[in-house]
Amino acid sequence: MTPAPLAARLRDPRGPLFFPVTAYGPDGSLDLDTYREHVRRGVEAGAAAVFACCGTGEFHALLPEEFEACVGAAVAA
Repeated sequence: MTPAPLAARLRDPRGPLFFPVTAYGPDGSLDLDTYREHVRRGVEAGAAAVFACCGTGEFHALLPEEFEACVGAAVAA
């Protein structure tokens, strides 16, 4: 997937706003592979915008480096 389809939707937002839940592994660390897949599927399903690490309550539970990694994973997806 290229950023073009999502960028076009952001100029004329139609569709749901997507607040993906941050994925964690059994040890409590971020599961970025699962998170990227979740974000990718949300975008492919027609999300008009993705709000990484902010809408499901985990923002204040993430360390700054975890937040950066998670947002980076969402952008990459």
